[in-house]
Amino acid sequence: MGYFPKAAEVPETVVEHVRGALELPEGTGPHYESANTAKLHRKLVRERQGISYDQERARRIAEEAIRRAALVKNNPPDLINVALEELVRATCELPAFRTLDEMAARVRREVNEDIFATVKSRMTMEDRAACKLCWRWAGWTARAG
Repeated sequence: MGYFPKAAEVPETVVEHVRGALELPEGTGPHYESANTAKLHRKLVRERQGISYDQERARRIAEEAIRRAALVKNNPPDLINVALEELVRATCELPAFRTLDEMAARVRREVNEDIFATVKSRMTMEDRAACKLCWRWAGWTARAG
């Protein structure tokens, strides 16, 4: 999975398997009396799996991967998949989907704005006039800027 689900999100088949393996009574579910115990268990699982829990590092890796990919891809799910691949390769615990989704949207917008600015800076006045004619012909309106 790459992240720790909330107790209510653990699939029943997993709960049944663990309950059976530990010979716990029927009806026993995932629950921690102490937040410290849950924290310790997460730490032990990360150590065993060789996973790094460094949210800032994970966000940096994800953003760099999205920024590189956004130069050739424009579909947010594709950008998120690239970030996930890099995070797994770097053995990072995965950030929440919402974090990656918002990051992909923001970085995609920034990269696209840079691309548009580069194209615009390379256009002559004649090129811009020709584009405006095309826009009018197509029924579009030119945005200021």
